[in-house]
Amino acid sequence: MEKLIYLLVRPMETDRRVFTPRLLEAGRAMLGLGPQGLRVNVQDAAVDWGEASDHHPALGRVSPHGPFEAVVQLWLDDVSAPVRAPYEALMAEVAGAAHGYHVAERLLVTDLLQGASPGGRNDGYSQMAMLQIPPRLTREAWLSAWQDRHTWVALSIHPHLEYIQNVVLRAVTEGAPPVAGFGEEAFPMAGLHDERPLFPRAGSEAEYKVLYQVMYEDAARFIDFDRLDMLVSSQFDLRVVER
Repeated sequence: MEKLIYLLVRPMETDRRVFTPRLLEAGRAMLGLGPQGLRVNVQDAAVDWGEASDHHPALGRVSPHGPFEAVVQLWLDDVSAPVRAPYEALMAEVAGAAHGYHVAERLLVTDLLQGASPGGRNDGYSQMAMLQIPPRLTREAWLSAWQDRHTWVALSIHPHLEYIQNVVLRAVTEGAPPVAGFGEEAFPMAGLHDERPLFPRAGSEAEYKVLYQVMYEDAARFIDFDRLDMLVSSQFDLRVVER
C-alpha cells in the first residue's frame, strides 16, 4: 500500500463556504474508485483561527504557490499515473490546482476520535506543515534533525491526538511546488487560539515560555520559517486506512 498527498488551491472565484462541501462531495465520489484510505483536510469555518497567526510564524505567510486551503490524502495499492488519473480528475473539478506527492508515512501517534458517522469531522484540529530542506542542510542531516531529535522533543511536550511524518519520495504532478516533507499533527481544539494548552507540562507562564522556546529552537534546526507553508484544517476520514 502506498500513500499520496495532494495540496489543493481553492479557486479565487469560489467562496470557502461553497468550496468545502464541493470538496467533500468529490471525496465521496472518490470512494467509488476503491481507495484503501481517504482523508480530506480543509480550512473551514470550524478552524477560523483569525488572529492566531500571532502564535505561529507560518500562519501569517502568504505562500507563493497557494494559498493552500485543503489536502487530500489517498492510500492506494498502486500509485501509477493511470490509477491516479480518475482521482486527480475529480480534484480538478473543484480545485484551482492540485499538486500531488508520493510519500513515505511514519505514524507516531494516533489517538483521534473519529466522526460520529462515516466521513464526519474528526476530533480537534489538524496542523499540516509543508516542509522544505534549508539550503544549509543535506537531506540526511535534515531528516535526522526532524525524525530523530525533533520527534522526541515534540512527543515529550505536546498532547498530540495524532502525529504523522510524511517524507516526500517524488512529486507526481507537473509543476508541483518544492516540498520535502509533510508534518501532520492533530491537537485538541483548546489549542487553536491559544497555544498554552499545547504545553500541558508548563505549570506557570514562565515554564510555558521556556518550553515554547525549546520547541521553537528545535524546529528551527530543520525549518526555515520564512519558507514554511502551514495548513490549519478540519479533518475528515472518508475511509479509515487499516495500517
